[in-house]
Amino acid sequence: MKQGWEIKKLGEVCDVLNGLWIGKKEPFVNICVIRNTNFTKDCKLNLDNVAYIDAEVKQFATRKLKVGDIIIEKSGGSDKQPVGRVVLFDIDSGDYSFSNFTSALRIKSDVELNHSYLHKCLYAHYLRGETFKLQSKTTGLHNLDMKGYLRLPIPVPPLPEQEKIVSELDCLSGIIEKKRQQLKELDALAQSIFYEMFGDPNLNNKKWEEKKISEICTNLDYKRRPITAKDRISGSIPYYGASGIVDFVEDYIFDGAYLLVSEDGANLLMRSTPIAFSISGKTWVNNHAHVLEFDESSKRLFVEYFLNLLDLSDIVRGCAQPKLTQASLNEIKLFDVPSHLQQTFASKIEAIEKQKALIKQSLGEVETLFNARMQEYFG
Repeated sequence: MKQGWEIKKLGEVCDVLNGLWIGKKEPFVNICVIRNTNFTKDCKLNLDNVAYIDAEVKQFATRKLKVGDIIIEKSGGSDKQPVGRVVLFDIDSGDYSFSNFTSALRIKSDVELNHSYLHKCLYAHYLRGETFKLQSKTTGLHNLDMKGYLRLPIPVPPLPEQEKIVSELDCLSGIIEKKRQQLKELDALAQSIFYEMFGDPNLNNKKWEEKKISEICTNLDYKRRPITAKDRISGSIPYYGASGIVDFVEDYIFDGAYLLVSEDGANLLMRSTPIAFSISGKTWVNNHAHVLEFDESSKRLFVEYFLNLLDLSDIVRGCAQPKLTQASLNEIKLFDVPSHLQQTFASKIEAIEKQKALIKQSLGEVETLFNARMQEYFG
């Protein structure tokens, strides 16, 4: 341990407040409630979808959030996302509380501990999987063992050193956010180029003639074999599902450049991820995706952007498990634009992708540095 640093249990430095329920006895007050849905994957507060409830005045008085409170997700999660995410409350106006699926940690002495420092320390615990070890599962919910959580060790350096650590990590985090925003802006630029050159795929406002997708490319039909445990244990060939790489395998079906289209109807309707994306090299694809083959790479890029901007709700079939069938995909009508325009579009997209590649490389370097600093300071 570094000189001047102490190790304390979380419960020694924080008080715990339980979450708020909907009120049963008047008088009520309408307040904004922070829920699990307001936690991002990287443990930041997102107020895009906040809820309001009528709470009992008496209960709210003891559960009103203060600047510097840390809200922890104690119930919810999933098999892929354990409970234990933490967000820092930094809003200095308004009436906010937190749901009964969460708890709030309030620092006992801000002379001893910086709230931003503690938040980063708890985030580091989450990244290391400490909360995964402390969760149990009942009736489909994952629940955090709060008694065990409050025993987590917290390194406590002198306050000026805490502030210095926070400043450094905030700087790195800010750079990461800027680079991620740059990638979003480049994606938006690519889409705007498509709209400018070809118009809206849903409206055909530039009055292009149309062709069925089956006339423009080949929807590959192949004998799908079940993937074995042996394939998934050791291998270096990417295995794609409906929305991206799922695992790695030993064997492969395709060797070249193709367009992968999701068959997952829920994903198609929600558009949480692109429904079509290019793949290349040796690849294994499962039966939840379609593979389109093209004679020109520029044509593939055009179709990729067209499908990702197209509203497919009218052609997704099925209620219990909606999906985009091979027949429905083949019937989609694409704009029949001249090949030279497709090539011009492809050149512009390739230039954007080169910029994105440089940003992604730089982003990865900063993220590596951020993680190294987190490991150095919080173990």
